Amino acid sequence: HQALRAFTWPDRRIRGHGNGNSLDPVLSALRTCPQLQEVDIISKYASAAAMADLQHSALQSLRLVLNMDRWLPVTNGIRQGLCRVGKLTLCIEDDETTIFLYELDGFWLRAVGDFVEALSAAIQLDNNSHLTTIEIQFQREGSIGITAAASLASALTDNRTLCEFSMTNAKFVAESYDAFSAMLSANR
Repeated sequence: HQALRAFTWPDRRIRGHGNGNSLDPVLSALRTCPQLQEVDIISKYASAAAMADLQHSALQSLRLVLNMDRWLPVTNGIRQGLCRVGKLTLCIEDDETTIFLYELDGFWLRAVGDFVEALSAAIQLDNNSHLTTIEIQFQREGSIGITAAASLASALTDNRTLCEFSMTNAKFVAESYDAFSAMLSANR
């Protein structure tokens, strides 16, 4: 499509219809739209790889609503320098079953920490000259421990291409404030 500039797809299908990755061909086709600038995908059904492949496109803005188990290919793409998107928004959500399982064993808190550490490692390498803005939105409150917070502060200190970074619904432990103070002092 020659004129399409923005595309939003809320993949809210009827249960029992379609196979698990039936959205993947739509996501692949988006990469061939030359004028496309903004993409917003909300899907529990698209494969993690197909969603991560969208960051290889020269989009101004990409917003992905991901289940907690689908963020790793996205952070790997950033770490490998494959992200050509200007603004990347990652909304981390879970369905009720996954949330229930996370709450049983405290997995949600560990998963949030793992995500923040993986993202920190990815942006610390500073391999993505196009990526100037990252927004992280947790569907529900995520507590960030000292290790993950220190990793994030260190990554933001080292990264020279990010101009904007934000996290919504994140709680940091008080001990992590020193690491962020040092990061802000170093980025004068």
